[in-house]
Amino acid sequence: MASGVVDDLEGRIELVKGRVEVGALPVIDAEPLQMRQLLQNLIGNALKFRRPEEPPLVKVEAQIIPTPQRPKINFAGLTVSDNCIGFDEKYLDRIFNVFQRLHTRNEYEGTGMGLAIVRKIALYHGGDITAKSKLGRVPHLS
Repeated sequence: MASGVVDDLEGRIELVKGRVEVGALPVIDAEPLQMRQLLQNLIGNALKFRRPEEPPLVKVEAQIIPTPQRPKINFAGLTVSDNCIGFDEKYLDRIFNVFQRLHTRNEYEGTGMGLAIVRKIALYHGGDITAKSKLGRVPHLS
């Protein structure tokens, strides 16, 4: 599925001279179209919020995380990291809300809905999402 998303974004990847590296991803019980949308939004954001002087590099990885309190249930921890512009973590509570943008539409295209949709998909599947970053440093979504 991730390779299909990368294929869908091939034109944008070539345009920005970027690279997307996808590691081994586990098979999970999830809505395929929603997982595809989640990956498209996360990878697409990483390509969009790039540094002008540096081609974007996006890495997608996952690992199975056992839950000791519920031994029959494991979680898949998905990590998307990149070398793009980053953000100030004081705005962390805003980036996953609908129409909450950290940049104007003149700076970066988009509706302000991408990460809100990602969060809804993660919550629907019993997960969650967070981000780690510093302005001008590498963001890390998991």
